[in-house]
Amino acid sequence: MKLIDVIKTANGRSYIGENPERYISSDWNRLSSEVKGYDPNEEYEECEFSYKEYARKLQKFESGYTKLWLLMSELSNKSGITKKIADFYRNRYYDIDGDFFEIEKNGDISYMPYNKEQIIIPNSNWKYDPKGRQTMSAFKFFKKIIPANMANEHQIQEFVNNLMALTTLSLRVEFVRGGDIGRIYNSVKMEEGWAKKSCMRGQSINKFALYNDNPDTCELGVVYDKDKIVGRFLRWNTKELGWVEDVLYYATGMVKAWYDERCVEEKLWYRVGRTHFARDGKEYTKRLTVDIVKPLKQYEHLPYLDTMSCSNEKTLHNGA
Repeated sequence: MKLIDVIKTANGRSYIGENPERYISSDWNRLSSEVKGYDPNEEYEECEFSYKEYARKLQKFESGYTKLWLLMSELSNKSGITKKIADFYRNRYYDIDGDFFEIEKNGDISYMPYNKEQIIIPNSNWKYDPKGRQTMSAFKFFKKIIPANMANEHQIQEFVNNLMALTTLSLRVEFVRGGDIGRIYNSVKMEEGWAKKSCMRGQSINKFALYNDNPDTCELGVVYDKDKIVGRFLRWNTKELGWVEDVLYYATGMVKAWYDERCVEEKLWYRVGRTHFARDGKEYTKRLTVDIVKPLKQYEHLPYLDTMSCSNEKTLHNGA
């Protein structure tokens, strides 16, 4: 029996317990295990939580974060009515009449009507199957869910304008090699919060000698929004899989969402963990190796390496 089918029964929602937040936020595996032991013939005490609350929270928990959720998170960092509406959406996400909200490429909001199961497209990085979904304009959607005493139509339109501005990112990737890698690392302004976390930011050019000497082995992917750098990642030309993209460092959640979608659509190999890599929505455990032109001991300084951090003379590998 599927988890959602268990939840739909009156006894099922009582069986799950009186504190769904505790299960959802801290112990999903325990909840799944207990639901598997549900006996439909056994009587369970009633509890105060409704099917609607359980079904929404548990199904949404399984589906991961959507682009719309990431956008709301970014808008929560704004001020005024924009922050107020974004916070309302995030705090009341499970109570809104409708489910599995997403923002489409044309700016409309799509959703699955309440009480219907949403199918996730296999190997799609959490893309929703469009069958049964409905759409409405962003303005109409937020006008419907926002209380009248919170915002008027002019304020809702202001919020929607700010939302649309975030969806019009013009992202692209350009690859650089050799000496250009160090230049890119040091070109991002220090006030860019995401760049401050980099161990390589502001390092001496000598730190990048390994990259300079091996342009056919290592490249730097630079993510631009128009002319502004908003992300970067190394990619390695491995013996086992060819080009594999390393850890993405990024400015906002929308950049990460775009990058993940790009990897799936273009069927690229990319890192999930130091020994785990994905392609076409599937994960694999792999040992990866690359050849370098001279032994590491001949380098006075070495860069920080997230993945290819193990070495054997003139070979780098990921330790798998």
